[in-house]
Amino acid sequence: MASNNRLTQIKDHITGGSARDHLINHRHPNDVVIVSAVRTPICRAGKGGFKDMYPEDLLAAILRAAAERARIDPKVVDDIQTGNVLQELGGIKVGRAAMFAAGAGVESMTHDYGSRSMPARISPEIKAAPGAADVFFPMGITSENVASRFSISREDQDQFAVESHEKALKAQELGLFNAEIVPIKVQQKTTVKDENGQEKQIVKTVIISKDEGPRAGSTAEKLAKLKPVFKKDGSTTAGNASQVSDGAAAVVLMRRSKAIELGCPILARWCGAKVTGEKPSIMGIGPATAIPAVLKNVGLQVDDVDIYEINEAFASQALYCARHLNIKPAKLNPKGGAIALGHPLGMTGARQMSTLITQLHHTGQKIGVISMCYGIGGGMAAVIVCEQ
Repeated sequence: MASNNRLTQIKDHITGGSARDHLINHRHPNDVVIVSAVRTPICRAGKGGFKDMYPEDLLAAILRAAAERARIDPKVVDDIQTGNVLQELGGIKVGRAAMFAAGAGVESMTHDYGSRSMPARISPEIKAAPGAADVFFPMGITSENVASRFSISREDQDQFAVESHEKALKAQELGLFNAEIVPIKVQQKTTVKDENGQEKQIVKTVIISKDEGPRAGSTAEKLAKLKPVFKKDGSTTAGNASQVSDGAAAVVLMRRSKAIELGCPILARWCGAKVTGEKPSIMGIGPATAIPAVLKNVGLQVDDVDIYEINEAFASQALYCARHLNIKPAKLNPKGGAIALGHPLGMTGARQMSTLITQLHHTGQKIGVISMCYGIGGGMAAVIVCEQ
């Protein structure tokens, strides 16, 4: 990969033209292209539209939709990789069950969300290892650490959160999520009392087609009244952190030559990805190092990118990353982020990709980046070029 990038740089030097132009205009049969990128609506965990739905069913529905939009028989798919963090079944079993029912991600933070606390059993050797205890930092504390260390004020975090909701609501109003969202049929259960005072369960079928997270009327003044969640004198609140949510998403990739052979729609070209590592105590800053790393790999500068989708795990870390990289506000999460939409952990990367591709298509722009912090210290970023 590095040698190919170097050859590209040499070619640019000889032939003239910017690295951005060459990346946009490049075409090769061996390119990895994206032929489908879809997601479910995102619902509130515990009380939202998917509270009675199993994660396997969510994933199965989105895998079927991804194959349909790619115009392929699922039998031609060689490999499925499923992101899943908290489910009791575990990612492999959830993914396998969904495949039999029917690169994806799913998370039901309604079901089996017991892993939010310290594990009951930890190896004594691991506990004694220098620095190992850092991986057990509560994520909210890492947000507080980022805010404190990099001087991200409570006021700025709250304002960032308000803007996330405003952008998401505007996108909903304009129908900008419609192309990426697959409506999901759900059997919802409610308990009521009959005329004798006896409880009975009622099941009704509903179609969910809209994200539940964006809140109208959110203001900095209202958010300022919320108490810090993780530290008495902290700045991270329920209002400026991502929402606990349920959802699933899928992205279908293949060689350009295969996509042409099968007649698949080529939505975008996958240009590369990079993973970096940070201290667990400030894990949220991962995009601040992963983005420059992947841009260097493909020969781009920060300003060459049209849209950045940086996951809003917390306003503190998303703000820091954007400021550190000097990303223009207009380029950052133009349809809102996880503070407004929600953050089903295993879904987020694929969700970002579907959101990015549809926005690039809508605006006619070309180059996009998705990035997120992950895994208690990691950062990942990927670059795509829109081809429609």
